[in-house]
Amino acid sequence: MYIINLLCLHTQETRRAQQAAAAEQRIKALEGRGVKDPGALKRKQQKQEELEKKAAETPDDGKGLQWQVG
Repeated sequence: MYIINLLCLHTQETRRAQQAAAAEQRIKALEGRGVKDPGALKRKQQKQEELEKKAAETPDDGKGLQWQVG
């Protein structure tokens, strides 16, 4: 009985691992769908994130846009 339970557990673990691998492959396939150059897209996203971080880190001293009259 113990051996049968052990075999069932082993098959469940392999099934879960296969399902997880298949899910990762689907996600990668969907990410690249319609994109000519996925590397360029990732670089662009990273650059955008860096710019957003930099904007969040800079202190806002209240000297944003200023109007000049005259």
